[in-house]
Amino acid sequence: MKRKAILAFLSLAMLASCGGAKASSDSVAIASITDANGRKVEIKAGGYRKIVCIGAGALRMYSYVGETSWLAGVEDIDNLDAEGRPAMFDGVARPYFIANQDSFRGLASCGKGGPAAQAAEAEKILSCKPDLVISEYEDVEKADALQKQLGIPVITLKYGTKGVFDQAALDSISLIGKVIGREEKANALLSYINTATKDLAARTQNLTSEKKAYICGLGNWGTTNHLMTAKNF
Repeated sequence: MKRKAILAFLSLAMLASCGGAKASSDSVAIASITDANGRKVEIKAGGYRKIVCIGAGALRMYSYVGETSWLAGVEDIDNLDAEGRPAMFDGVARPYFIANQDSFRGLASCGKGGPAAQAAEAEKILSCKPDLVISEYEDVEKADALQKQLGIPVITLKYGTKGVFDQAALDSISLIGKVIGREEKANALLSYINTATKDLAARTQNLTSEKKAYICGLGNWGTTNHLMTAKNF
């Protein structure tokens, strides 16, 4: 009997030890970050695997750093299977979409998306059951209201007006890396962009302010400013 009691005690101790180790490995530290619009948001860094991206540019920047398998839904404009989806960009080369369009197919809708969408669609976002929202909508009050309504972190980004040449876009890429636990990948991308930017600056250093350079592949929806002066590099 004494031997059985000792074995039972040891078994319980081992179970308790295993349970404690699992709880420790699954726990994620809570951190406070400041998003692109100056909002303080508490996050579980690297603890999100059900993500939705809303607003023009959010999914694009997320795709540079995150896993498409972590997406709980996408906007209709990025889902070829979505009924009644906006088709205004179907003839435009969007590298992030071309590379990931098969992964976006069949995902739940978190909103219509596209330039005509001026606000987040909370009900559709909720239907995706995400644990994190990455938003390119820049209205602080609406972001706070959406976060309260959803009960999950809403992280806002800024894309700026110069694409990857804009510091706002670079900071947003860095922010995404911190939030989803992909800082190494984000930093590698930022390093590449910095190298490319320096290369462009070197190639255009002899241009005067009156001369302009065309940047292939830089689209600006709603503007005709496809040309950038040398000082913008």
